[in-house]
Amino acid sequence: MTINDQRYYENYWRHRLKHEPGLTRQIPLRIKLALTHLPPWPVTILDLGCGEGSLGRAAKAINPRHRLVGADIAPTALKLARSGYDSVIPVDFDRPRR
Repeated sequence: MTINDQRYYENYWRHRLKHEPGLTRQIPLRIKLALTHLPPWPVTILDLGCGEGSLGRAAKAINPRHRLVGADIAPTALKLARSGYDSVIPVDFDRPRR
């Protein structure tokens, strides 16, 4: 992704946060379906493009012992996701880490 992509996603999350009250409490159907495949024992989940953290919060509700790592390009999304994940990581796959 380019710096323009990062700006795009940052603006996207700021807009959603401003115009969608309760955004962080929503659990989309695709996430509910994905969670049906989790085993009953604790697992580690890497959520690439974690957005506002719906997957993390929902997985923790099922089993608080799941270890969740969220990664996203948008700092605003990571701030929203932080409460549902054990750790969050800013990522941009087009820019190698130094």
